Amino acid sequence: MKKALFILATLVAASSAYAEEDIMAGFYGNTLVITDQSGVQKWRYKPDHTLSATMQDGKRITGTWLVNEGRLCETPEGQGSVCYQMGAKKVGDKWTGRPGMTLEVKSGLD
Repeated sequence: MKKALFILATLVAASSAYAEEDIMAGFYGNTLVITDQSGVQKWRYKPDHTLSATMQDGKRITGTWLVNEGRLCETPEGQGSVCYQMGAKKVGDKWTGRPGMTLEVKSGLD
């Protein structure tokens, strides 16, 4: 019995650690708004590793994403993968990318 409880506790701890390591959790159900000189992009990420975005010109794209060694890798349909260094974010977080670019996690799916 003690051994079974130890195994169960270990599994719960491991699954909790895995959940804490999901750097994309703050994006689910929310919108990443990217603003630069060319306009505004709105990116949405789902836990099933799919993404959708509305580009500056109104074009909509879909694709997939994954996290590899702390880097967010996006693969829009029909295109190659692009990876970026990414840390965990939450609604209200705002940061800068390349010069002239700001990124912000906004509440809800816009």
